[in-house]
Amino acid sequence: MKEEIDEVDAARARDLLDGEAPLTLIDVRERDEWDEGHLPGATHIPRGSLESRIEQAVPDHSQRLLLYCGSGGRSAFAVRTLQDLGYENVSSLAGGFTDWKRNGYPTEVTRSLSPQGRMRYSRHLLIPEVGEEG
Repeated sequence: MKEEIDEVDAARARDLLDGEAPLTLIDVRERDEWDEGHLPGATHIPRGSLESRIEQAVPDHSQRLLLYCGSGGRSAFAVRTLQDLGYENVSSLAGGFTDWKRNGYPTEVTRSLSPQGRMRYSRHLLIPEVGEEG
């Protein structure tokens, strides 16, 4: 499977992010993983909802995308899925967020509700105009 997709290591990913060509980062990990830290500027679309949410997040199928997860496994499958959906320029971060952090590259933590808060306000979070950001 991994031989059929484009994978880039953390150093190459950093170079791509520092380059002039636009690059969209997609974090396909689960919410609790995202809450613990993610790459700066990444968009969070969990692997389980990728097919239903990617078109709204990235309507341009030629846009350069870099997907990552914890270790590179889920993102490899996600790359294949996006290729099947017609996305042309998709790569996976080999080693995932773990290798990114191990290399000392920047991460960020987005302030969000605790699991208890998400449960308490779960109905409110479903309203698009409210959501967690609202």
